[in-house]
Amino acid sequence: MLRKIQHGSAILVDRNGYQLKMLRTLLRSSGFNRVTEFDDIETGLNEAGRSHPDFLFVDFDTAQHSELLRGQKNLRRSYLSPNTHLLFLMQNPTRKRVIKAITCGGSWVVSRPFSPTSLNRRIRAILDQDYGVALKSLKQSAKKATPKPAQTAKEDLTMKELARQMDNLLKQSKFFKDGQWGNNSQNRKELLSKFENLESEAQSRQRKSKTETDEDIFLI
Repeated sequence: MLRKIQHGSAILVDRNGYQLKMLRTLLRSSGFNRVTEFDDIETGLNEAGRSHPDFLFVDFDTAQHSELLRGQKNLRRSYLSPNTHLLFLMQNPTRKRVIKAITCGGSWVVSRPFSPTSLNRRIRAILDQDYGVALKSLKQSAKKATPKPAQTAKEDLTMKELARQMDNLLKQSKFFKDGQWGNNSQNRKELLSKFENLESEAQSRQRKSKTETDEDIFLI
């Protein structure tokens, strides 16, 4: 049985009341004792900037109605504290939609529908100090494997490959092996910094892969 998260706080943004209620119930059963809900991303971001929750969960379809998302802004860097993790919840996670979510500052994209166990594990993996170590090793390996300029863009690491690697990191998390969970603030800040670097690399790969089809469906 998964150990509950202690004193977790979260802000939820979703126009769908049913989805909002389900997520609230899942988080409270996982140990979150402070959960606030909004139906528009502007209000949610403002409250997150004021109260500094551990997580900001945003429904991607709700966020798309905002000018903030259309403006290609990094929402996490512009509105949130370093210790707040931005997670997008997404139906129909196509390549184009996932790239958009990452570009806007998402630490992770969770595909709907999801189970209570999978959501709990993803939350813990983001905060697991060993996850940050695994991420560093992945980036070093990817750098060594970078193809020569003469090779085609398709031989570079695509967003689909990035998604697979991120999922592998989740499975390699120490939490999956023995249930331990790192909650060190400094480790969390370092992990956020690593994700920001990963985002920059992802955006660079996106520009090189514009000729690829946008509708390849994959999950993170």
